[in-house]
Amino acid sequence: AARRASVRAVGPGAGEVRFREVRLTGIRQGDGIAGELATDGPETRLAWEVSLREPFDFRLQGPFSIGELSNGRPADEKRHISARGSTRITGALGALDRARGTVRIDSVTYREGGWELTGRNLTAAMDAEGVRWEEGTLMAAGSPVRISGKASWSGEIDARIDGTLPAGLVRLAVPGVFEKLDGIVTAEVR
Repeated sequence: AARRASVRAVGPGAGEVRFREVRLTGIRQGDGIAGELATDGPETRLAWEVSLREPFDFRLQGPFSIGELSNGRPADEKRHISARGSTRITGALGALDRARGTVRIDSVTYREGGWELTGRNLTAAMDAEGVRWEEGTLMAAGSPVRISGKASWSGEIDARIDGTLPAGLVRLAVPGVFEKLDGIVTAEVR
């Protein structure tokens, strides 16, 4: 007999991200479980599979949406996040270095304290070495920002950032260090 399960939550959220509804369904299939994670407000549909045997192989794929922004600027100074894209990832829960696949972000917007960071057609690829930035365009306060590089599964980062950034982004990356930093910073960081 097949074992099925479903969970529905109305109005859940985590941090800055809120959903009108989240539904998680699953069915036992042999040595694993397969199902779908679906959200409304914003809409997401991710198919998933997890093996119930070590190292717990998994697959995650489909379109996703996080957050919602109006077309105009928000009237407040609070943090606002919106992202839309798709993913196709396989791997093992017990071994990150086995993760393979891509995450494509069609559009992302991050607004806080009067400045904005946006991105279009961003792609990151995962392989045995780690996560590698492949392509895309980022704009910070209306100026292009170029990013290249990779992060290994052991935590080593080899990346380069070139462009003009709002100083507030430094506060975001290193909270508590530059609390009163403001303005625009031109950076070339490796």
